[in-house]
Amino acid sequence: MNKQVELLSPAGDMECFRAAINAGADAVYLGGNRFNARAYASNLDQKELIEALDIAHLFGRRIYLTLNTLFKDNELTEVYDYIYPLYINGLDGVIIQDPGVAKLLRECFPGLPLHASTQLSVTGAEGIRLLSDSGISRVVPARELSLIELKRMRDETGMELECFIHGALCYSYSGKCLFSSLLGGRSGNRGRCAGPCRLPYKTGKDDKEKYYLSAKDICVIDVLDRLIDAGIYSFKIEGRMKGPEYVAGVTGIYRKYIDRILASDHTEPYRVDKKDRDDLIKLYTRGGNSGGYYFKQNGRDMLSIDSPAYDRTQEGLRKKLYLEYGGKAPKRPVVMRAVIEEEKPSVLELSCEHNGRELRVCVNGETAESAKTRPLGTEEINRQLKKLGNTEFQAISTQTVIKGSPFMTAASLNALRRDGILCLKSTLLSEYKRELEYDREKADGLLIKEQGQVNITSGGNSAAEPETGSFPKLHVSFTDLNLLGAVLMTEGVNAVSFPVSILNSADELKDICKRVREHGKLFIPRLPYIIRNNIFPASSDAVKLLWEYSDGVLIDNIELLYRLSDTGYDKLIIGDIHLYALNRCALSLLKSFGENLITTVPVELNKKELLGRNVKGEELIAYGRLPLMLSAQCVRHTLGLSREKASPSGDCPGTNRSLLSDRPDRSKERNKRNMPSLPYVFLKDRYSNEFPCSNLCGECTNVIYNSVPVFISEKDGIIDRLKPRFIRLDLTTETEEESVDIIKYYVNKNPNADPPVKKYTKGHLNRGVE
Repeated sequence: MNKQVELLSPAGDMECFRAAINAGADAVYLGGNRFNARAYASNLDQKELIEALDIAHLFGRRIYLTLNTLFKDNELTEVYDYIYPLYINGLDGVIIQDPGVAKLLRECFPGLPLHASTQLSVTGAEGIRLLSDSGISRVVPARELSLIELKRMRDETGMELECFIHGALCYSYSGKCLFSSLLGGRSGNRGRCAGPCRLPYKTGKDDKEKYYLSAKDICVIDVLDRLIDAGIYSFKIEGRMKGPEYVAGVTGIYRKYIDRILASDHTEPYRVDKKDRDDLIKLYTRGGNSGGYYFKQNGRDMLSIDSPAYDRTQEGLRKKLYLEYGGKAPKRPVVMRAVIEEEKPSVLELSCEHNGRELRVCVNGETAESAKTRPLGTEEINRQLKKLGNTEFQAISTQTVIKGSPFMTAASLNALRRDGILCLKSTLLSEYKRELEYDREKADGLLIKEQGQVNITSGGNSAAEPETGSFPKLHVSFTDLNLLGAVLMTEGVNAVSFPVSILNSADELKDICKRVREHGKLFIPRLPYIIRNNIFPASSDAVKLLWEYSDGVLIDNIELLYRLSDTGYDKLIIGDIHLYALNRCALSLLKSFGENLITTVPVELNKKELLGRNVKGEELIAYGRLPLMLSAQCVRHTLGLSREKASPSGDCPGTNRSLLSDRPDRSKERNKRNMPSLPYVFLKDRYSNEFPCSNLCGECTNVIYNSVPVFISEKDGIIDRLKPRFIRLDLTTETEEESVDIIKYYVNKNPNADPPVKKYTKGHLNRGVE
């Protein structure tokens, strides 16, 4: 049994913060008025943040600041001034998403704990090792992980894990969602998600609108003991956009059961009172609650398909729970001992328990006079000293030693008491304060150094790709193996990619690699978007085959980045759009794990920002439907569609089978019947936009693509100025004829030619995100 755990509660404003402290939270996570993933919460200004730190520390609690967004280069210069006053006032930790921020905080603020946000979608021990090497001391893993996976990660790395136990759940892996960003410019990576997953969609011409992407809230109160047993340290409640009644009620109920579990001798089975369970479910719920992914891979019953809105909580219940759990502020027990001696300065000693030891302070007050009539008695003095009123303390013991026949006025005793409490409070808080000379120049110099190390070039040459010919090279990626022949036969294509998870066997991989090389092109397979369980174990034959037969790899997660670095992979590595490098500090950190890495031009920066970032030699997605979501849910499963149509192999391997193994090879049947490698389901929104959804069954990941492709040409004035090493064309739903036309458009480079498609978007090239 893990005897040391933390209950971590949300706060969107000071009222919610006080509710969390009052209800028993060990720690509170909250955001300031800048750089956090809940930009639409009230949040706290600097004065309120410092006040919150002092309140929390008086009761031995902790405050974690959310800095969990992606940063543009010009914003990194503001981080130092934002964090400095909080750091010297004892900030207990910072939750981050951007690797560039991690480097800055680690160098400028010694000893400041850095926690990796769930926005980083950490799914394995390799991701944890990469973050640990970057100075991270705690990880909030992807919410899609099972309890078995979490325990394995903890056992293999020893990393402190923070996991969500209650509240809203995203449909997409956090940090892997561009839905709100690309549809309306409100980026979840910048704390401004508009929640398009909570909108209705149709799946057929006559189908009724349903909320196919709206996940139910999670509630794990019934299995809380098993989560504690698994070694999870911090139990996190979601809800920085919710009110103090929610914060108090949920925190108070989980506090009760955590304490009950930790105090249990396990002679009796763990049980949850029906009333408490009902109160949790009634206090904000979307069509009921689910247990999340701890014991379930995915499923329709995890979604609120009929309604995305919260059921209205009864006003009476909200008030009741707030008064029961959050209405009374805690008090620190204090022992008071006074010495009042005639003609001597009065003395008051105060002591309390602090971090497992006794903390003691002593103050002197006014000199006691000789009593002219009636001297002071101990009861009278004790009664006056115990009047702690609205302070954070409560006297549990008051002793007074009287020497002689002293007299003091009530005002003098009150002053002695106030001075003692102020001294005790100051002493308690002083243990959290830090000394650090303000040095903005150091931060600016670090940024200049880190940004300069990028040398405005994203990557060097790999062994597989010698410096020959002119750049950019043309890289064609596709999801349907039926396009392979047409792509190989089209002149001007330099490299080809497709998801390796759509292959059925090692022989198929070898055969395709041979065909690609016979046509003089580079074979750069796309490795799994998400690394889970046994899909792609480091020691598998699939890894050895891919390392041997590929000329490079396309990756989209930090687990694979660490593995490639750790194994000394020296071929080309292309980091896709979810290996975020919006700023050059982040790019510098990513490249520290492999000089053979080139990143993809960020899709959330506009033209001006990209030119200001001034990084050459990356890969630019010039054409293709960008992935809006990567999800562990399965749209086909939700709709009850045939799995035979979902996967060429006809099965649903889930996360229990390795790539290129244990599946029947149906490639010949697929080719004979001209079956697409990845058949699509389309979700139609209220504007009749259709979003293709593909099932990568081999890696148990759903990809939801944009309704239109991004299209960037020479006319946009960006290709020649960014000088990308590769231009990538991502083909998804296109026919063979359409695919060939698109490729030829970029091969011919005719500035007067008509676009190869009628409907397209420029992405964020012109607008960017806030």
